[in-house]
Amino acid sequence: MFWVGSKFEEEIVVPYFLDTVTTENTYVRNSMWIETTLGEEPQVRVKGVTDPVIVDADGDPILVTEIKTTSSLEYLDGPKTHHKAQLHAYMYALDEAHDRSITDGVLLYGGRDTLDITAFHIPFDDQFWHDRVVPWMKTQTQYRRHDDLPPSDPVFDWECDMCPFKNRCGQTDAPYSDTGFSGLLPAFEGYRKQQLVEYFDAYPDAKLTPTLAEDFPELAEKQGVYEWECRSCGATYSWREVDEESASPLCDECAADGELCTLVVPSPGEQCPSD
Repeated sequence: MFWVGSKFEEEIVVPYFLDTVTTENTYVRNSMWIETTLGEEPQVRVKGVTDPVIVDADGDPILVTEIKTTSSLEYLDGPKTHHKAQLHAYMYALDEAHDRSITDGVLLYGGRDTLDITAFHIPFDDQFWHDRVVPWMKTQTQYRRHDDLPPSDPVFDWECDMCPFKNRCGQTDAPYSDTGFSGLLPAFEGYRKQQLVEYFDAYPDAKLTPTLAEDFPELAEKQGVYEWECRSCGATYSWREVDEESASPLCDECAADGELCTLVVPSPGEQCPSD
């Protein structure tokens, strides 16, 4: 999906803008970095990268766009609220960073199969920004600052699909519920390498779980790997000693005594205890 979106933007949208939107004195810039802080408490930091921006000869923004690909445009009767909110964040941040007032954006939808395009002019709506977008950002910021998971009753349907904590709160098939903000899920295999790199930047003393060690040997060598532990007899086993196919391995020492005791690794809370 990301590949389709990026190719659509690079090979269809940008050439279209170059042919039909730009003039002798305006140009298309593939993206612009945005970063600003909302001054009111609690402070909210807004940062990211825009989609294509129409700029002047000095590279200053004139019109910012947000490009979205979708399976079909057949039932699209207007801009989606969360896409409109994202475009407002771009406009606000660019307006703060440049002398020119940025009050207009374009939300462009493209069909993945047909490559049809539907565009919506989005003027900056001050009431929508202050009544809908800013409160939502403040709420999410508060959750993060307090190491709390967002509630599992999202305002928008798409929030759970996009939420980086969806496997921690009971909203997926992962066997976890309310496990907290920090720490690696012991039997979860769905982490990307970049996620783990950023995690270890934030928690340099943390280690990999045995589940991840085989897939990320360089990180295992650098960070170390949590040992399996039997909470019954206290025996510990390195990740290499335990069958990697087993999500719930048994303690050999307890088994020799006729007991079936499951080995565990530190829970997320034990990996990153609160201050």
